Amino acid sequence: MVRCPADVSNLPLFAEYSKRRHCVWLDTASGDGQSLLAAEPAKIFRAKNERGVFERLHAELAGWPGYAIGYFGYDLKNEIERLPSRAVDDLGLPDCWFGFYENPVMFDQSVGASPALPLRANIDASCSFTRDSYRAAVLRAKEYIAAGDI
Repeated sequence: MVRCPADVSNLPLFAEYSKRRHCVWLDTASGDGQSLLAAEPAKIFRAKNERGVFERLHAELAGWPGYAIGYFGYDLKNEIERLPSRAVDDLGLPDCWFGFYENPVMFDQSVGASPALPLRANIDASCSFTRDSYRAAVLRAKEYIAAGDI
């Protein structure tokens, strides 16, 4: 795992990672935690219309030394309780998808604006955002979500 400071200068790094298979960026907007950037998982767990998903995922996670990042879809409710299924599956996404990542890049919010640690990729770390304008953009996006626009 590589640790580097968390600020908007890391956006070009995300742009580079976004070209890789199954890229994820988990960003903390609170400014007091860690953000994570990862790509190219070592293995993938997915399930669609299957029973025993939680047990199978639990078995896959046992002993995994890295990070598992993914989602549980709404239709997994049928693993827990029986409710009517009225929604149309128009996207065909898995009910459950997790990538198992070995080498994430961690952005440590407590490091602040110190120079980033060297990474494997040679990336120009320039950005049109300032730290404050980036935070303002994230807060604006959260307001849109809360208002139901997204």
